[in-house]
Amino acid sequence: MHRNDPTRWEILATNAFSSTRARMSVLARDKNGGTYLWCKGSDATVLPRVLQSSPDQRGLLRTTQEHANAFASSGLRTLVVAFREVPPDESQIWLESFSAANDLHGDRRKHRLEQLADELE
Repeated sequence: MHRNDPTRWEILATNAFSSTRARMSVLARDKNGGTYLWCKGSDATVLPRVLQSSPDQRGLLRTTQEHANAFASSGLRTLVVAFREVPPDESQIWLESFSAANDLHGDRRKHRLEQLADELE
């Protein structure tokens, strides 16, 4: 997929923003059948997760954090967006769990959905 190619995305699941998680995400499928997780949130919330999953990106993350700090020092609020490809077997298992969690009620549903979002992100 070239970055300049227009593409359509099928949204498979949405992990809603919550103040507890301080982020939100979507699991989406591209026109070629690839499944991707797109996550947005504060730099303090998202960047450590990127570092955990991609320690080889430490230099890029340091630069991104420096930019976010500079924006914050200027009084600006920052939002970081990250994505990763999710292997088909992982996305299928996760989507089944997500579907089952949506059938729960009350606090059990909320807790399980937040747990699943945390696992995927």
